[in-house]
Amino acid sequence: MDFKHPWKSLTITEAYHYLGCLVYMGVQPLRELNDHWQLKTPIASCFSKRRFWQIRRAFTIRDPNTSPEQPKDPWWFRVEPLATTIREACQKYWTPGAHLAVDECMIPYFGHTRHTIKAKHKPIQQGYKVWALGDRGYIFSWLWYSKARGTESLGSRSHRNSMADTQALVISLAKSLPDLTVQDYILYLDNLFTNIPLADALGQLGIGVMGTTRINASGLPLSLIQLKHAKESLKWGHLETAIASASPPAVQPAPAINCFLWQDNNRVLGKIIAYNYLLY
Repeated sequence: MDFKHPWKSLTITEAYHYLGCLVYMGVQPLRELNDHWQLKTPIASCFSKRRFWQIRRAFTIRDPNTSPEQPKDPWWFRVEPLATTIREACQKYWTPGAHLAVDECMIPYFGHTRHTIKAKHKPIQQGYKVWALGDRGYIFSWLWYSKARGTESLGSRSHRNSMADTQALVISLAKSLPDLTVQDYILYLDNLFTNIPLADALGQLGIGVMGTTRINASGLPLSLIQLKHAKESLKWGHLETAIASASPPAVQPAPAINCFLWQDNNRVLGKIIAYNYLLY
């Protein structure tokens, strides 16, 4: 406690200003927090540096003393109900376009908790991870991830047709999109997520997908695997394609998933299904 400058009760106006400052600092990050006062950014016009740090030390979304954790609370209960309110607002006030991406995001945090991860080769090397569905830089929805408890609300694997968490989370985020029967969407993914069963499952929702994939991804055509391993040289820009299908044709129309190998500096594998599943 700073006894030279005792605490003054937080006003409603200050609370809104503080939350707005956090949003601003996320959009316009500086190397050091104190730089906002040295450079006289809008943060400095809202608070003195001393008052901002006072609020920062004391501010909490949910006081664990007055509102302790309950048995059914998620591990991120300390930021509830604000986190859920923000997520619902993100989906309510934005109409997503046809082209979206799913990727991992990091929220920096260096405190002691079993829920954060470390990623030494990432710009943010330690913190909380979320799986995000984005549209032109706007986060439409997300799922929390904990190193100790895994991804939010995926349930047991037996209830997901043995689909791995990395693919199941994409399906979960895709189902948050509005008007799946009216609007055609295409998800862009990196090779952490993409395999044939996921492309097939998205196709059944009427959602296209395009992305790179890994050589051990489930369902990848053997011809492309062999070419990836081959020692023969290929000219830059060489493109090889193969068709894969995951759904049994006797059960339902089987979407033809176009897989490719493209010669860049290395041989890049990928797949695309970018048209409506109902057309098959």
